[in-house]
Amino acid sequence: VYGRGTGNFSINLKNEITYYGGNISVKEGVVPIDFGSKLPAPEPNKKTNDKWRMNLKVGVDRNVWLRNREADIEFGGDLYIIKEQGPLYLAGTLQTRRGDFYWLSHTLKVTEGQITFVPEEVIDPQLDFRAELNTRERSRKAENKEITIILRASGTLSEPIFEFFSDPPDYSEQDILTYLNLNITWEEMESIKQGNYVGEVLPRSLLAWLETGVSRQLRKYTGMDVIRIDAPFFEAGQKTKLTVGKYVSRNLFITYTYDFTTFSNQFNVEYFINDKNEIMVKREETGEYSLEYQYRIRF
Repeated sequence: VYGRGTGNFSINLKNEITYYGGNISVKEGVVPIDFGSKLPAPEPNKKTNDKWRMNLKVGVDRNVWLRNREADIEFGGDLYIIKEQGPLYLAGTLQTRRGDFYWLSHTLKVTEGQITFVPEEVIDPQLDFRAELNTRERSRKAENKEITIILRASGTLSEPIFEFFSDPPDYSEQDILTYLNLNITWEEMESIKQGNYVGEVLPRSLLAWLETGVSRQLRKYTGMDVIRIDAPFFEAGQKTKLTVGKYVSRNLFITYTYDFTTFSNQFNVEYFINDKNEIMVKREETGEYSLEYQYRIRF
C-alpha cells in the first residue's frame, strides 16, 4: 500500500495508557488488494498489548485508487482508525469517483458506488458499486434502444458477489456472460457459421483482449491515472479513440480523448475547489464548450 498525506498527530499518556489521535488528509494513494483476498486477522487467544488507544481520522478527497487484476477505481471519503478495549478496527465509507472494472477483454465504466468499513474485529469492508458497458446490440423491445450491460458488485472484499443484468432487460445473466466471455450473443452464436466465427468474431475478441491489456500496461509505465483504448475495427460506424487522464496537481484532473477516425478531440478539466465544490470545463467533439458547477452533499 502506498500513500502520501499531511495532518496532525498527537500522543498522550494517562493512567499508564497511551492515547493516539489526529487528523490525516491523504493526498494520493494506491491500495493493491484483490477481490477475494482476506486481510490479516488477529490470532485467537493471542495476548495483545491493551495499554493503548487510538482515534485517528483519515480524510480522502480524491486520487486514492483501488488497483488489482479486476479494477482501477478511485475513491474519496473519510475513514476512522479506532482502537478501544480490544482489537483495532476501521470505520467509515469511501465513495467511488471514477474507474474501470475489467472482465476478460471488456472494460466496464464504474458509474457509482462505495466501500463501507464496519467496526468489526476482522477488517472486511462491504462492497456496493455499479459499472456499465454499452454493447453493439439494439433492443427489440424498447424502440431500438442500445443495450447496456450493468454489473452490480456487493458482498464483502473477501467474498464479493458480482451480478449482471441489462438495460433494457433483453439479456439474461447467461446471455451477458456469453457476450462478455466470447464477445458474441446467443443469437449470434446460433445463427453464425463456423467460418464466420473464425474470420470475424474470433479476431474481434482477440483485438478487444489486446486493447484492454495494452491500456493497462501503458497506464502502468506512463504514470497516467487513466488510459483507455477503444478500437472496434470490426464494427461498422464505430470510432477508434484514445483516452488519457491525469492529476496534474492535487486539485486539477484533466481527461483528453483523441478520435483517430475523425481526427477530432475532446477534453474535460475538473478543478476541485474543496471536497464539496467542483468546476468542470468540457470540450465536446463538435467543438462546443460547456461549464458546470457541482456541489456534493454527504449524509
